[in-house]
Amino acid sequence: MTKKKLYHILEQIAIEKPKLAKEIEELALMVEAAGNEQVDDTDVHAFLEKHPSLSACIRNHPDFSQRPAGRVFPVHKPYSQEIRQRIRLAERNEHYHNWANTVKAVPEYTLPLPDVNAEFIRKARDIWKQNICGNETLLHVILRHSIEYSKTGKTMPILLVGDPGAGKTLMAMNYGKILNLPASFISGPSASLGRGLSGAPNLYVGAGVGAVVQSMINHMAGNPVICIDEVEKAYGGYSKGPVFQDELLAVLDENNVAWYDNFLEFEVDASHIPFIFTANEKDILSPPLLDRMEVIKVDNPTLEMLHDIARTFTLPKVMKAYDDNLVEFREHELDMLVD
Repeated sequence: MTKKKLYHILEQIAIEKPKLAKEIEELALMVEAAGNEQVDDTDVHAFLEKHPSLSACIRNHPDFSQRPAGRVFPVHKPYSQEIRQRIRLAERNEHYHNWANTVKAVPEYTLPLPDVNAEFIRKARDIWKQNICGNETLLHVILRHSIEYSKTGKTMPILLVGDPGAGKTLMAMNYGKILNLPASFISGPSASLGRGLSGAPNLYVGAGVGAVVQSMINHMAGNPVICIDEVEKAYGGYSKGPVFQDELLAVLDENNVAWYDNFLEFEVDASHIPFIFTANEKDILSPPLLDRMEVIKVDNPTLEMLHDIARTFTLPKVMKAYDDNLVEFREHELDMLVD
């Protein structure tokens, strides 16, 4: 979307919804600060995720097209006659009101797939080096999946297995950055509670969509990267463990073009979502689930890598947080701290 088009939409919303003037001004200033004529989708998605009221107004505006330029895939089929009738009833029935707003918020298309070329590979390596020390083998795995995804719109889920503190979560975070897609991070221990992945039927107070569709809505994209951290802990001790495992098996099916959300009561295409998981150990996961993932062992950092991490990442971050004029580290002192 161009800046001119977004400004036009914001101006009309400001007239109709004066209470949103502050959020509209903040978004306009953020967009104006960017040098490009095209709006940075990632930054706008991150901003609107924090301002759901403005997000809903923009998405429902007649001049806003959810279908972006580039190679995209539809997320769901046209609404059935029953769904359209229930949406019309929502204006007069409080029970359907929240459901209808949620249905309207589901994006219609995925974000455009990245083009793989020399520039894409260079940017991917730069992103990795800016955040990760070493682990070139894992970078090659991420690149291979990213290239496959850009060509087909699908790729096998990745499972990073390693000891606590090995950097699995940080590595997973870079997957979305390399693909230039928004990402949702879900804690494994909490993922199997509440609405789970497939949502709760619209029968009770607090019902809503599951984590998969909620991630689509939050990022206004049919293909956000979804990372479930410590996925093996989604089972231990929770009564919903087996149910959550069944949900995972269903959503990770490579042919899953018909993911059914219990709250929406219709199917969405979840097959274009890149999944990445982290786990401290894989033995707790069932063999059928492991068969649907590429399992990658993340080794603990060596002493040499710890020294590089301290010099390149940790110390500059700490010094920036405090007054670096008051603190000075000599090389051997930093080595002693790391050791």
